[in-house]
Amino acid sequence: MSVNRWRSLRSIATLDAVEGSTSRLHVLQDEVDERVQQMERSHGAWPCRAGCDTCCRRLGALPSVSDVEFAELWRGFSALPLAVRHQVRRRIATLAADAAGHYVCPLLDEESGRCHVYAVRPTACRTYGFYSGRDGDYWCDRVTEHIGDKRDTLVAGNQLAIDRRRDAQFGPSVDLVTRFAAAHDGSNSNE
Repeated sequence: MSVNRWRSLRSIATLDAVEGSTSRLHVLQDEVDERVQQMERSHGAWPCRAGCDTCCRRLGALPSVSDVEFAELWRGFSALPLAVRHQVRRRIATLAADAAGHYVCPLLDEESGRCHVYAVRPTACRTYGFYSGRDGDYWCDRVTEHIGDKRDTLVAGNQLAIDRRRDAQFGPSVDLVTRFAAAHDGSNSNE
């Protein structure tokens, strides 16, 4: 078998594996979306809506993403106008926590309060405001106020289970900044 034929077959196998993984990722994200809808049905319109960027402006840690999630995110990022990609790259390069240890997501359009890649955002971003972990609820004061004294009636999603499932299906997750540092799209001024 020629080297080119072998590379072609290997590329096809890789593409098939990625497409299969992407389908599994969409199933996981659909399940997260269903949990969100259940919470909204049981507790009314949720404060987490387009333009609400409280979580994105006060991240306790950078979102971690799997290879498959980053491939999806990268496609969305690569479709952004070059000027926006430059802006995101600059924000990533200078990203630092504030005095309280919070980060502003570099993918947030700070003027509109919307995510530049909302349609392909990682699972971690989809669960903010709706999921809980062993160390507490993963949402802001707006959600806490919305729930009020009904917290005991709310069945939030299990963040630890989602993270474990994501990592088991797609491999270990790595923070967003590390992923971007390794990626190339022509918008990095060092390229």
